[in-house]
Amino acid sequence: MTSASRRYYEKELGAGMGPGPGLDEAFGYSEPLRRFIQRESFEPQANEIPNTMPSWMPGEDYYTNFRKGDPYIKVDQGFARLPGAGYAALHPELEGVDPEDYPDINKMAILADVAPYSREYNQVLPSCPATKPTRTRAGRRGPLLPAPASRGRTAQSG
Repeated sequence: MTSASRRYYEKELGAGMGPGPGLDEAFGYSEPLRRFIQRESFEPQANEIPNTMPSWMPGEDYYTNFRKGDPYIKVDQGFARLPGAGYAALHPELEGVDPEDYPDINKMAILADVAPYSREYNQVLPSCPATKPTRTRAGRRGPLLPAPASRGRTAQSG
């Protein structure tokens, strides 16, 4: 299911600033459009029917229930972050694999992204012993590059 509102806000265009008519102040070009295209609310919908998310996704015991309603609108870019055809298209090693049968490392990656405090994440984490959660923030280097070696500077006495 798609909507103009979801497509517009997932692009994260911002205000689209540019020079105003008098060239002395900034003018937000997207402001009139944002007045008419309102962001979808995340309130419960009237038809919260069970969906086909795998059993390893969080349910009613987590902040976001991924097992009822449309789970792909509950997180930004849900088509690429939740298990299914979109995630499999971005990860070719999962082509033709049922989301229920994803390898534990992929389950952990999905849950760490969308449900890091869930009981399901803590159940999958021990089954991936080769992965060690890091406590450092990913800076410009990105999460997969090693940190630069220290240069062994000493404090100068003075």
